[in-house]
Order: sequence, then structure tokens, then C-alpha cells
Amino acid sequence: MDAHAPDHLRTSIIDALTAVLAREGAERSATEEIQREQDAAASLSTLLPAYEDALARVYDPDQIGRMEAVVRDVLDAAIADRIVNDEAWTHLASRLAAHEARGVDVRAQLVAAVRAEDTEPGSSIEAFAKIYYHRIGAPKLPS
Repeated sequence: MDAHAPDHLRTSIIDALTAVLAREGAERSATEEIQREQDAAASLSTLLPAYEDALARVYDPDQIGRMEAVVRDVLDAAIADRIVNDEAWTHLASRLAAHEARGVDVRAQLVAAVRAEDTEPGSSIEAFAKIYYHRIGAPKLPS
């Protein structure tokens, strides 16, 4: 028996392995997806924010309205309308409320997040709520 594999067969095997390795990580199996979702569902990094949000809504039902008043007070009416009608609005409102709960002046926080170029005619910002959410950032934990 000849232990030497023909070159075309060796190339085919290497090509096949290269294709498998290139695909690895790009797609996950259904089992891997289910496991990932189960891990996320049981993760404190997922559960804690959901709990804090529910707690805030129960104990502070006026939070969204109060944060909307801040946004409308600080920002141009057209931008404020776009923010409160954005799908990310509740996230921005929660972030502002988290800062407020730690004693931060949310009006000043919002003013600091706004940049002059945001409202210029050539601005490419479509979702102000998302942009300001990230610019404001999470509140600092007490020392």
C-alpha cells in the first residue's frame, strides 16, 4: 500500500480544512445559540439592569415624564421631539434618571452631551437619543 497521497488529494483536504476553519466562528449552531441565550438570560449583567428598570418604574412612575421635561427644557423643540419619539428614548431617560439618582444635575449632563455640529445642516445624526445615551455614559459608582 502506498502511504503517499497524491498532491491533488492533499490539496483538496487542505482546501476543505481551510474552508471549515474560515467558517468557524462566523456561524453558530442552533445549540450554541440556545446556550448563549440561556447564559445571557441567567447573567447578572442582563438581569440586574432589567430589575433596576422595573424597580424604577414601580417606585418612580413619573421618571419618564420628568426626563422628558428636562429634554424639552434643554434642547431645541425639533430635536427634543425626535428624541422622545426615538426607539432609544426610554434608554436615554433611564440613563438620565440614573444620573439624577446619584445627585448629578441632568440638565448640565445633557447640555454637555450636545455638540454644535449635531444640529448643523450637514449633520448625519439620525438617532439623537442613541448618540446622547452614549455620550452621557453610565453614572459613576459611589466611592
